[in-house]
Amino acid sequence: MKAPALDKIFLAGDYEDKILHRLIIKYKYNFLKPLGKILARFLIIFWNFQSLNHNDFNFLIIPIPLSKKRLRWRGFNQAEIIAAEFSNYFGYELNLDLKREKHTPPQATLKENERLKNIKSAFTWRGENLNGRTVILIDDVITTGATLNEAALVLKMAGAHEVCALVLAKG
Repeated sequence: MKAPALDKIFLAGDYEDKILHRLIIKYKYNFLKPLGKILARFLIIFWNFQSLNHNDFNFLIIPIPLSKKRLRWRGFNQAEIIAAEFSNYFGYELNLDLKREKHTPPQATLKENERLKNIKSAFTWRGENLNGRTVILIDDVITTGATLNEAALVLKMAGAHEVCALVLAKG
């Protein structure tokens, strides 16, 4: 996994875990939107076990956005639902100003070298300057890190001091 723009990657689980794998698949591809709250709780429990004093941090939570086409197809952004539950639980600010400007084939269908090209320049930042903020990007699965890294690059260009990824599973 190569993700040099990311300062830290927090992995809550492993995609090889059959239960977690099935939950993510049903959530994303069988459109079982209520599973988002269950998966968010899994992330919340994981985050509670990190050696952080959560009240000392003013994290900005940003979900990985979907393209407009994929959002219409699925009907919801799976990362956004998880991020909203997560940020609400901890009282962190949720921000949706990271946009996916280009529709790309799903990363899961591509080889590693194709993933890097596929996601290049896919994101833009439409918000205010991040002025040294610490951002936590939330997504469901990380494989090569190409998507999260590309988003982190954009956020750092927008002024973020540190960008971390928090994902349900490494696949």
